[in-house]
Amino acid sequence: GDLSADHDLYTKSGKLIDFLSSWDSEHLNLPQRVEQLWIDLYERSYIELDDVVAMQKWLEALITMGYKFPETKPRIRNVALMGQFNYADFPNSMKQIMIWSQKNRERFQTVVAAAPLNETQVDYLKAHRVGYLQAEKRKFKKRGRFGFYNPMSNLMRTLQRFANSSTIEAVLYAHDDALLNVTDLSGGNYPFPTDKILANRRQSESNNAEYVDLRTIPDREKARRLSHRVFPNGTLSDVDKTVFAKTPKELKEQIPNFHSNWGLWREPFCAGGQQQMAMDPEFANYLEPDGSAWFPYHTQSDFLMVPTKYAFEFAEAATLHLKHKIFIECAFGKIVDILQQKFEAPIRHVKLCTDWGKLRGTWKAIDVCKSEPVAVLHPFKIGDRFDEFWVVADAINFPLEKLNKTLGSIPV
Repeated sequence: GDLSADHDLYTKSGKLIDFLSSWDSEHLNLPQRVEQLWIDLYERSYIELDDVVAMQKWLEALITMGYKFPETKPRIRNVALMGQFNYADFPNSMKQIMIWSQKNRERFQTVVAAAPLNETQVDYLKAHRVGYLQAEKRKFKKRGRFGFYNPMSNLMRTLQRFANSSTIEAVLYAHDDALLNVTDLSGGNYPFPTDKILANRRQSESNNAEYVDLRTIPDREKARRLSHRVFPNGTLSDVDKTVFAKTPKELKEQIPNFHSNWGLWREPFCAGGQQQMAMDPEFANYLEPDGSAWFPYHTQSDFLMVPTKYAFEFAEAATLHLKHKIFIECAFGKIVDILQQKFEAPIRHVKLCTDWGKLRGTWKAIDVCKSEPVAVLHPFKIGDRFDEFWVVADAINFPLEKLNKTLGSIPV
């Protein structure tokens, strides 16, 4: 008997661990999930029929007693979450990555921390079985521009990683300082719906133009003010081709409140790069029937979910934007537009609440944001709270509570 038990221990343990790691059930309440798991274990000869019957009687006794089973939050298995970390060279960088990964693994089976990691950091994450993507280490004169391009490159590479996966149907990119309202993002559905691109729309943005095709909207003044064209000879114009200019600065001066007077639009890493990209022969496949390149309104880019079936086309479009050094807030809108134009890819807008003022990153900012349901809250860096408390975001209206739990000792 002992010999037989030892044989099972050595021959079945690895397969059992693999099975439990990938196991899932369509049932959402705990008793049904437990029963399903025991049945699945029995069908694979890990337990006996008597074990299943005993478990069922145990559950029945608990129900008869009026026991209230805890609610379950099943892990999302068909969407990979990619977290963008702009830096990995601070003393607490590894702690931030670890707590972000552990917290988000509560809701997502596949979590990838994308950061400019060195080899020692990679070995550490491997040893702790933390999913990672070793981001490119770009050199910039201004350190704050590390996040201008890497999120786009990292999302592209993560989509390519899972393009042929039999289980991952979409990649959800979020900055490490974004809190995700999973129920709002999923619409309360399980498995997570992956038939649409999910794109954020700022709660405070009055134009409602982020990730919107403005080419044919009835409000032509709005369309001319918030989008533009560039021709292959470098000439810029408004979307209706009533105003023309040689430079972004000249176009902006001719159209009042152009791009909401957003100062970064006319920079080389936005309109300047778009002008160069429109002149690139490699962009010819994306030109409009009139021969121009149409560019949409800029968008805050701390979040985006893309189905893996668009991985190849996303990579082609992202590569062109990276080639011409167009940063994410001017790039993501056009890349999504390309997917929509080529595949009629459906899109669902989700609310993003953000704060750039004195409340940035504080609990007070969360209180302000949760006045109405939002899908993404920014910025609030979970990794910076490791020595204080866990952050628990209920999916409906972001009620948050502080728990007296800590991670314990995590080496830097």
